Amino acid sequence: MLFSQLRYQFFIICILLCLGPRSSLADVVILNNGNRITANKTWVKQGRVFCSINGQIISFDSNDVLEIKQNKAREKVKKGGFKFDIWQSGMDVEEIILTARQHDIPLLNYGIISISKRFNPVIYKYAKKTTHFYYRTKILGRHATVDLFLTPRSKVLHTLSVSFNGLLAGQTKEMTDRLSGILSSKYGPVRKIDRQLFWQIRTWQPNSRISVELKWVTGSLTVTYKDNRLIELKESESKRIKHRRIQKYLTKDKHKF
Repeated sequence: MLFSQLRYQFFIICILLCLGPRSSLADVVILNNGNRITANKTWVKQGRVFCSINGQIISFDSNDVLEIKQNKAREKVKKGGFKFDIWQSGMDVEEIILTARQHDIPLLNYGIISISKRFNPVIYKYAKKTTHFYYRTKILGRHATVDLFLTPRSKVLHTLSVSFNGLLAGQTKEMTDRLSGILSSKYGPVRKIDRQLFWQIRTWQPNSRISVELKWVTGSLTVTYKDNRLIELKESESKRIKHRRIQKYLTKDKHKF
């Protein structure tokens, strides 16, 4: 029985080694036998080394671990970024899911609909591939949707939006003035105002890295936080992914012509 459990654990570890994160912000655990485990996050507790890999947690006896290489770039990426509630730009997908679990937030992959108001572990299923999470909550006494947008490869938070929908005309103006006051008290005066017939955007930019937009459209308001440095990272990663995809198709199909 013990042998079967050990064999099963070894099988799971082998799968995680193959499917482990490829993020430049990942940690690396080197075992005494030479195996290297790439993990979203690592920590040591009660004589064991824990590795979180795409939502799955495995652990090793500290005596079996030769070295732990924890990537310090993770905190550097977050430093100077935007903050909203418990979220901060630069958080990786692993930290986002762990935070949602700790605060019992009904985080979902975009496109999935659920009426649950509590954290659902099914989100782990989408940890590796998703670039867009969302959840519904109440803010300022009104129903709101919070959307989190991640870079495609390194899986870090670069943009966050908070949307209030179904507002009446008077409510829209009231919420616009209230949110403008809150944002101005934190980020200073409005930097720019764009007005069109049916919508208006007010922009705050406390520094070159962060911009905050309040968009008013009839019946709805959206506050969007952008980390411009990480948006550049998103665009760079997207271009590399697109280039590799094109090369793959060329290699596969060019002989057909």
